[in-house]
Amino acid sequence: LGETVGVQAPYLVFDQQEFRRNVGLYSDLYRLDRRTGDVRALTREQRLMDPDVATDGRIVAVRQRQDRRELVLVPPALRADSGIPTEAITVIASAADEQFSVPKWSPDGRTVAVERRRLGALPDLVIVDVATRAVRLLAADPAARIVTPAWRPDGQAVVAAADFDGGAFELYEFPLEGGPATRLTQSNGAYWPDVSPDGRSIVYAGYTARGFDLFLMPYPERAPRTARSQTS
Repeated sequence: LGETVGVQAPYLVFDQQEFRRNVGLYSDLYRLDRRTGDVRALTREQRLMDPDVATDGRIVAVRQRQDRRELVLVPPALRADSGIPTEAITVIASAADEQFSVPKWSPDGRTVAVERRRLGALPDLVIVDVATRAVRLLAADPAARIVTPAWRPDGQAVVAAADFDGGAFELYEFPLEGGPATRLTQSNGAYWPDVSPDGRSIVYAGYTARGFDLFLMPYPERAPRTARSQTS
């Protein structure tokens, strides 16, 4: 299995790796019907991973290439009886030696927040406009990794994990229009956030002595005063 799951009730879209012809290991997208437990392949030998599903059924994912991991758009297929052909998958962001990971649809379905890795730089966050293909830097720090983004339900900020000052990963809120990033957790290890539809709660994976567990916390009504500047 991969690392992300896209949700559009009653379906879950996920990625997993399978051997082909005994020697090739391919990552593809699959659909799970929660009502029946049926699992169906949506793609075959496409090297797709990290899917997220928009409200209209479009899937954003990343595709592994020889020198890059590109951001791609997959058409709605939650009710498809057959696989998605290669020609139906379109590239929305791609550059040599760039690696995209964990794309997340904005609430309005117009943009995607995604983690980006480039040679000579630590992971940053960018916003990709799906219609224009424009890529805008949201947050970067020369001494910190910023990873695993999730949108605030109002679409005005992205919540992500960062390890500022060489410390443990914590969750920060990055305003879409710029300004300082605000620290949301004091957990000594927080990753993979998701915000409830009403914006009142955050669930995340946190590291403890027993390994990774799931934690639930209220979304801070008034953010703590500990904030970081950001590049945008």
